[in-house]
Amino acid sequence: MNDMFLTNHYIVLEIMNNNIVKVGKNEYCPLGQGDIAEELNVSRASVNSIFADLRDAGYISMITRGKWTLSSDAVKIIDCVHKV
Repeated sequence: MNDMFLTNHYIVLEIMNNNIVKVGKNEYCPLGQGDIAEELNVSRASVNSIFADLRDAGYISMITRGKWTLSSDAVKIIDCVHKV
């Protein structure tokens, strides 16, 4: 699992984090897998696989179709990387 942060998995988390919107008390990333795939210049299928890995590991969860939230662990990882 730790190896995932040496790949596009971390970059996907960072893209999602950088695009968080706040509506009331809720925070979520409105970017779809196609948007992220385009930004990374990879296939949508690749991003779909990354989303599945991140979801299974508990780093992201779907609020509703196309709206995702990051777990506190994901945010901690991003913060740690930015401190280095």
